[in-house]
Amino acid sequence: MKYLHGILFLIILSIPQIIAAQVVKGLPEYKSEQTKEVIENMIEAHGGWETWANAPSIKYDNVFFNTSPNAKNPWWASTEMIEQKGSSVNDRNVFQSYHLGGEKGDFRMGYDGTEVWASPDWGIGNYPKFMTYFFYYFLNLPWLTQDNNVVLSEIVTANYNEQEVYKITMNFKEDPAIGKVNADSYVLFIDQDTNMLVAYEYSVGFGAQLDAMGIPKGAEVLGPVFRHIDEYVEVDRLYFPARMHTTNQAQSNTYGHHALINYSIDTPFWTNKSLKPENAIVDHSSSKRAK
Repeated sequence: MKYLHGILFLIILSIPQIIAAQVVKGLPEYKSEQTKEVIENMIEAHGGWETWANAPSIKYDNVFFNTSPNAKNPWWASTEMIEQKGSSVNDRNVFQSYHLGGEKGDFRMGYDGTEVWASPDWGIGNYPKFMTYFFYYFLNLPWLTQDNNVVLSEIVTANYNEQEVYKITMNFKEDPAIGKVNADSYVLFIDQDTNMLVAYEYSVGFGAQLDAMGIPKGAEVLGPVFRHIDEYVEVDRLYFPARMHTTNQAQSNTYGHHALINYSIDTPFWTNKSLKPENAIVDHSSSKRAK
């Protein structure tokens, strides 16, 4: 009997550790039961919650081609890895490395749970904080609808590329993550037949970034910008975007193309690489606009 008690004691002690090792499904605010049903169907169509939530990390390579003939960096490629843990996006440490096809060479950035840093010289016009979860959101939108901070609107029906789609706006009650503010939003275009996310509009409002881009002072966000998901790839029964292109809201001007390759959801997070090196600069930019 004493041995049995010991086993039970070990099991009880282990339960909090098991829970702590997993991403906890949050409690988003749904504006209707139909919204909840459509969002849950979308998550299932993309492979379900458990596999994504229990991955040690999300890793991918992002290759971008800029269609502007005057771009200083006509293309760049990045390797990005985001740790999967905790119920908050801000618990997910980050490492990114870049190679630019323009004026600057290789550099890297990271978030170690305390600071966002870049080394040796930051070669993109976007602030490191702004980039921390920038593409992580774009590639993981179906699952990120489940964060506690999320509000999901009533459903609007629309036609997209001759497909009947649901439109659901994803807002935030407060700043959701580093580099993001509560004025950010995503409008999800979900195919009514397949339940797959086929496109989205996004607006971003990180203050320092808006200032750097010369956005008029009265504006809270840049956007909406329209992103088309051209192809998906299956990764261990999860479906992630493989090709995307970005346009203005009227879809009359294409800004760039993305190819997402070398996905992995079973690689242990590169903790050592996310730690700030000695020659790094720390990003102290503000989410608020300068007055």
